[in-house]
Amino acid sequence: WHLSNALRDRLVEALTPPAPTPALDDKARRASRYDLTAEAFRDRGLLAWAGDESAREEEWRKLVALADWTPPRFPLRAQDALELGISPGPALGKLLRAMERWWIEGDFHADRKACLAELKRRVDGALNH
Repeated sequence: WHLSNALRDRLVEALTPPAPTPALDDKARRASRYDLTAEAFRDRGLLAWAGDESAREEEWRKLVALADWTPPRFPLRAQDALELGISPGPALGKLLRAMERWWIEGDFHADRKACLAELKRRVDGALNH
């Protein structure tokens, strides 16, 4: 059997845990979708659904349909932290990943202004310790 690299990569991504399930609340579903491509989210959801014997079809359809949602774009960039005095390097990447997780945990509600305020609060706290 010979698979194309694209199909091999799709299968690997589809089978990589965790799979989204109807047990997740809406916020957790959106966070899960944000971290995956539409195709990977749909594939993981469909594979998990196939293995679910509870037959909650309406819940599974709603979950899989979330693949069509276009996640918002994270409003911060590295330049924002650099302008606040953070030096380039691993600490900058760690800070931005933490900020993105904060934004996701807030269900993507924080706009650019709120994200900049939180970034400034974190940078001021880090520089003052």
